Amino acid sequence: MLTKPAKVMTSSSSSHKAHQRLPLSISTPREEKEEREICKDSTRKPVATPNIPNSPLDIKLDQKARLLPSNSTHTPTHIFASFSLIFSSPMLPFKSKSKARLNSIMHSLRLRPARDEDVPAMAALEVAAFLDSPMHKAMFPKRLRTKPGTQDQLEWNISRMRNGLADPNLHYLVVLTEAPEEGEIIVGCAEWSAPAADEYESGDNEEEGKSAEEKAKDMELRLARLPPFLDKGALLDANDEVMELIEKSKDAFRGENRHKMWTLNSISVDGDYRGIGIGKMMTRWGMERADQDKTGIWIISSPLGQQLYKSLGFRQVAEGARLGEPQYLMLKFYDPGVQQNGASTVA
Repeated sequence: MLTKPAKVMTSSSSSHKAHQRLPLSISTPREEKEEREICKDSTRKPVATPNIPNSPLDIKLDQKARLLPSNSTHTPTHIFASFSLIFSSPMLPFKSKSKARLNSIMHSLRLRPARDEDVPAMAALEVAAFLDSPMHKAMFPKRLRTKPGTQDQLEWNISRMRNGLADPNLHYLVVLTEAPEEGEIIVGCAEWSAPAADEYESGDNEEEGKSAEEKAKDMELRLARLPPFLDKGALLDANDEVMELIEKSKDAFRGENRHKMWTLNSISVDGDYRGIGIGKMMTRWGMERADQDKTGIWIISSPLGQQLYKSLGFRQVAEGARLGEPQYLMLKFYDPGVQQNGASTVA
């Protein structure tokens, strides 16, 4: 039976686990280089839909138990409220380009809603962006792989994103540019969650109304939906740490229901194109939507995404860690007198 032993949560509970994971597998430098090249090649190929056979990845997800990020507005269950957030705020090394080339790239950048045919390239970009993340290595250890390299993750990302495209409350974005001898390629992608429906109050309250047996059964069912190559122990640990971070920031929400706010679930930028405003474009898209809805935004950021969000007017309200990687909860409330870049419109 897949249940997690009960434990007392403290500010340092992440260092006293109630269950143990096997040591993480270590890839050789050659293996890691090959994985990066596979991911990079996948993002560079013309956007096409691969023929992936039915597998545990082809999960039929219901409205309240889908694999969504931790700040998703449709995930009342904590285990699913934190998983996909391992994909938040990736940063890759930026390869220098000439000034003329950078200007050409910046002028050709184009943001639009993602389409089904974009999914394979988006999935590969996301895997490449997080390949060296401590969370990624803990969630997808080499010892659990069922296929070579990153193929497990690529196929699972494709399945997850296609399910997400069918959800009206999830908004996937891509940024494209013209690449020499390659044509138009995807160099950035993001996933936003819109505020929950009016009838949705708080998944946290819904969970509190369940008995211990009901919660354990729910946990077992949700764990059973996960693919075999994902470390379930790491997922549970990450979930605990995310909920600790949210609890720390509770007062900062000023009584607002976080499920009623916009959330940036994930953002990935091609390492060859970082530093030219792609992440900012995709973040501002959600900021504009939040302003239209007269609501705020909350984000859990990695260290490298922290400065981007601060430059756009977000405020850090809590700090924690998840599977060894620092995490920051960032908030931006609706203010009719402030533009998206944080500058006041009032003279």
